[in-house]
Amino acid sequence: MSKKVLVLGGTGAMGSYLVPKLVEDAHTVDVVSMDDVTSDKPNLRYIKANAMDKAFLSELLSNHYDGIVDFMIYNTKSFPEYCPLFLENTDHYIYLSTYRVFADEEHPIRESSPQLLNVSKDELLLNSDDYCIHKARGEKFLRESKYRNWTIIRPAITYSHKRCQLITYERCHMLPYIKSGKPIPLYSDALKVQGTMSWAGDVAEMQRRLLFNKKAI
Repeated sequence: MSKKVLVLGGTGAMGSYLVPKLVEDAHTVDVVSMDDVTSDKPNLRYIKANAMDKAFLSELLSNHYDGIVDFMIYNTKSFPEYCPLFLENTDHYIYLSTYRVFADEEHPIRESSPQLLNVSKDELLLNSDDYCIHKARGEKFLRESKYRNWTIIRPAITYSHKRCQLITYERCHMLPYIKSGKPIPLYSDALKVQGTMSWAGDVAEMQRRLLFNKKAI
């Protein structure tokens, strides 16, 4: 059955793969981003706007969406301000977190594995707004909230035609090394870490199958 879906930051590395899948499923899709994009699909609308503008969000969300997929990045302070807006105006909210919220203490990682926020002794990290920390705090906020209409997903490092990361490098940082034929210098600590990368199309397919799946809520 067709649903109304809002995708925030939907023209990025993952959203650009998810949106066509939602349209293919005959959902009515609104995509908010700062990019100039147009659509020739009757069930797809691109809205150029700042998704962090609360006045804009409040007006947009007054229409109520069956599902919201959120690709925006919030800091620790701002997420509790925005999240209730979404949860109160949708039936299913997809929160993009990261596998990096987990401590490197248990392999393979399970849902019950310890998170950095709870076991790390690194005060500098815990007092920072590092990606892994503010995502973990976002998860904590969802769990402690009164709402139960959300799903947390934790992709591995995701690459696409728009983005490719290597440790702390983005594609724009790596290209000069690649073009010159020089080796890319990495932190020595990275040699000890086993990681993985996931294709954005696969992550989008995961999101597509979780959205409106009652077992995922």
